[in-house]
Amino acid sequence: MDSNNHLSGPQSVRFIRDTAAEDDFFGTHSKIGAAIAEAIQSNDNLKVIGLLGAWGSGKSTVIKQIEKHLPDADQINTTLFFTYDAWLNQSDHPRRSFLEALLRFLMENGLSKDNTWEDQLATLNGQIEETETTTSPVLTPSGALVLISFLCVPIGMQFFGYDALKDYLGDENKVQGTWAFFSGLTLILAPALVSSLIYLYRRPVRCPLRKSFWNPKNWTKNRKGHEKQSVMSLFANKAIEKQLNRTTREPEPSAIEFQKLFGDILSEIARTGQRIILVIDNLDRLPETEGIAMWTTIRSFFLGTNQSTEHYQKLPVILLPVDQDAVTRLYGDQAQSFMDKTFDLTFRVTAPVQSEWKAYLHKRMKAVFGSETPEQWVYHAARLFERSRQMGENITPRSINVTINAIATLWLQRRNDGIEFASIAYYTIFRVWADRSIIDAIRSPNLHLVDLDPDWARALAALHYGVTLEMAFQVLIEDQLRSGLTTTTQEHFGKLAEAKGFGDAFLNLIENAGLTPMASLPINASILLASLEPADALWIGTAWLNLRRQLVTSTNFDKPDANSLQAVQVLLKFGGPKGMRPFIEGMVQKVSNLSATTAFSAEHAQVFIDLVGELTSSAESNGFDAPSFVINADANGFWELCVLACDRPQILTALSTKLRSEDLIVELVRNLETPEGWEKIIPRFKAAVLRSDINHWGPLIDAARNLVWSNDGRHPPMAAALYILGTLSVEDQIAIEAMQSLARDGHLQQRVQELMSGPEATLAMVAALGVIFGPPFPLRGDWGQALVQIPSLPEATERAFAQFKLEDNLTHLLAASFDIPEFLPLSRNLITRRVRSGKLIIADIGKVLDNLDHFLGCVEPAYHRKAVILMSQTFGFWAKIESMAFSANWVHILRTLLEADEVLESDREQAVRVSKNGLQWLTDHDWEDTLRGNSQALELGQKVFQIRNESILAPGTDLDGVLDRLMTEVLQDGQRPLIKRWFYASNLLSVSARITKLQTLRDRFNGAPLHIINQIIDVGGEAFLRDAQFLADADAATRRVIIPQLASTTDARRLLNHPAIFAAWVKASTEATRNYLQEQLNVIYGTAPSEDQKMLREVAKKLKVRLLS
Repeated sequence: MDSNNHLSGPQSVRFIRDTAAEDDFFGTHSKIGAAIAEAIQSNDNLKVIGLLGAWGSGKSTVIKQIEKHLPDADQINTTLFFTYDAWLNQSDHPRRSFLEALLRFLMENGLSKDNTWEDQLATLNGQIEETETTTSPVLTPSGALVLISFLCVPIGMQFFGYDALKDYLGDENKVQGTWAFFSGLTLILAPALVSSLIYLYRRPVRCPLRKSFWNPKNWTKNRKGHEKQSVMSLFANKAIEKQLNRTTREPEPSAIEFQKLFGDILSEIARTGQRIILVIDNLDRLPETEGIAMWTTIRSFFLGTNQSTEHYQKLPVILLPVDQDAVTRLYGDQAQSFMDKTFDLTFRVTAPVQSEWKAYLHKRMKAVFGSETPEQWVYHAARLFERSRQMGENITPRSINVTINAIATLWLQRRNDGIEFASIAYYTIFRVWADRSIIDAIRSPNLHLVDLDPDWARALAALHYGVTLEMAFQVLIEDQLRSGLTTTTQEHFGKLAEAKGFGDAFLNLIENAGLTPMASLPINASILLASLEPADALWIGTAWLNLRRQLVTSTNFDKPDANSLQAVQVLLKFGGPKGMRPFIEGMVQKVSNLSATTAFSAEHAQVFIDLVGELTSSAESNGFDAPSFVINADANGFWELCVLACDRPQILTALSTKLRSEDLIVELVRNLETPEGWEKIIPRFKAAVLRSDINHWGPLIDAARNLVWSNDGRHPPMAAALYILGTLSVEDQIAIEAMQSLARDGHLQQRVQELMSGPEATLAMVAALGVIFGPPFPLRGDWGQALVQIPSLPEATERAFAQFKLEDNLTHLLAASFDIPEFLPLSRNLITRRVRSGKLIIADIGKVLDNLDHFLGCVEPAYHRKAVILMSQTFGFWAKIESMAFSANWVHILRTLLEADEVLESDREQAVRVSKNGLQWLTDHDWEDTLRGNSQALELGQKVFQIRNESILAPGTDLDGVLDRLMTEVLQDGQRPLIKRWFYASNLLSVSARITKLQTLRDRFNGAPLHIINQIIDVGGEAFLRDAQFLADADAATRRVIIPQLASTTDARRLLNHPAIFAAWVKASTEATRNYLQEQLNVIYGTAPSEDQKMLREVAKKLKVRLLS
């Protein structure tokens, strides 16, 4: 953002006054003024000069220039300028107000000191008014009481006479005289007494016993309610006025009478030798009727015949600055003719050229905002002025001045609100247009403002509504929402939602959408509102409720698409339970009423199904009755929708139709019998089976049987016919009889032979049916050759199994390959594929384990191990293994599980446990058989020993006796395989039993041939030499094992196999034995070839025996 465009301007401004400029900035005004001045000076008989120019073009400046030039042109006589503002005197009588203004001007300039002209003007406007007023006072009730009391005075005078006084004061002092005296005195004083009592009644304090009663203020103020009343108001406060008005009016004076008075005034001026220039300004500002009246006045005063002015030496001149457009407005097409007749001369003030007015703008901007005004401000203002000029606005000096003043006033108000100067200038220049419709002004600006103010839209709204930038955004929300609900992104919608007042704007928009809005409004509004998730907003519940209502009542909801589905989803998810039931019921009806040609087209059918699913699920979760969607379509359209809902039973059962069962079955028969229906029949038949709409399958079974009976196996719908018969044969007796008749008559076998070369789908269907049903379904054929010709047959067969939903078909496959050896190639291929993929499903593990040889025969050898591993992961496997008797298969399974790296550790532990338990119960015969050659059990035990490195058999097993029995045979025959098996078997015993067996074997070395002893030591190794505890009887061990080896260099070399053990024996032997060993070693060394002597020296070194030579 340009810093010069921001609020770095002055803190105060100097406004431009709307007065005529003294200086001619453009240079044209002075020229026009000089020309007019010269015309006036040289022409004494000029009457009216027209000065035409647009509003604010500088006509007043031209008048100023005329004033400057006229004194120079006429030095002898004085020229006076009288300006009459027609606009200022609007609504006054034009002739009277003009003459009154002229008379005041003349009197102010000393041209008339007599009131004669005013009297004559008053006479012309004569209005005499006489008023007579009669006022009659009205007594108050108090005044009436006082008045009545005056009547008592004459009566009292009668009692207060001489006689009464005499009687009262005389010697006799008569009682009658006393009463008469005081009665008369009372009556005489009655007015004073009544007045005093009334006066006392008006006092604020009326009790003499209270101190405040005697306060002087108590006697000068009235009580509450009478504070402002005078003393006289006690007696009179009302009056009746009678007024009589009498007005005398002369008839309305004519133009001639005014004209005569005007002529007399001009004659008076002419005698002074002065010339007057009359300027009638702002005539073009008057309303039409008053403007015409003023024109009429001008014509009657200055253009009519007036004999009293004929002797003028110089006539007064009328300067009439006027906008030609205003004259056109008054007189229409006759405007030009009217001006030609009115004006003696016409001068025109033209608009300034672009460079001139821009320079003028620059000057005025500097004058208002100061010399430090950013140049960028002037540049922006000029751009905006230029745009207004292009739109037809006239750019005049006055328009520039007025606009700059307006910009300055607005800038002073908003300079601290963060609004850019460019936006303030734009709004001021185009205010009328912007105020007419701020939304349109923002939608379609007259000038692209982004480069001037990136936030121009909010700035215009803030200026228009007189609010801050933050609050201004609220006024834009609703319009942006209205236009953006169909186009805006969720990101932009989220930004709108951050503004204050968003909720109210959103509610207002959807609530004012009408009773039957277009469906797009609630659909798009729901999707966008869901993206906000304003769960804590108070208005959100009302919004969801309104959107639900509007979608139910909306129009044009005839093409379900992804948006309508999403809208229904969010309306079901959000908004709570309020209004949920009527919404679901309304949408069920709305969805049911969808047109068949749109809702059930390929483009919209899936969305339709999804809509049904959403509404059905929501009804169930809210505890409502399951809705029913009546499909307004024929049988073909109905089945099409059912196919889409096949994998969603809840939706499938929610679909209903008014069609009869017979109509639906007829459509399925037509699909089976006509080419266009062959691809549709199987999925539609599946849907029919799931829905249970068909009460009687007879027509479809007959059609399928006839198709199989009368057509070649390669006929395209053959697979569908076989599938229908096979599926229905599970329960339908008619289908069972149809299949039996086809098998009995040889038709099925014939179809199998025809299909051996394809197509794969039909052949796969035959294979699947044969596996499922077994005999008498014929499966004989060259399946191996079929696999060669149709490599994809296994995949097709698996698909056929899936169609029948028979996933646990392994036992059927095994049975089929056992009963029909020709079927074995396909069966092996299928089972091996499942093993290889790890998707082997075994429903009856017991049967598979009982027939393990046959099962493994149906698996390629490379996958036997994996097959066993997969079996171990099947439910019931370990229970079956534990119950099995010892056998080669039992050992094979357990060894595989113990040896395979990919076996789960838990399964390996299970295999160890089962193996130990099984070996524990082998008989004497089993063990002897194992040791003599059938080594499966021994190998199994050895594998367990390697894993656990501990004995696996409890004491007392039959293996103990077998090892003792075979020990003699080991020492006599020395067969290496037997020796190895004997040692392997000894590892299975407990530790103590094993050591005992090894010691027994050691003790029986005495007398055994050396080669057998060496064979035993080679097989037993260091473990035997250590565990048999030869060191405990080292002397015997040296004599029986070591010394005999020195009989030949070949045997002597064996002493280097376990030198440390042998050296320990020698060291622990008796001295005699050691000496004898030394002697024997020296003997053989002395006779040995040189190459063997080196070996013997090494032996001596290892055994720590010294050679003598």
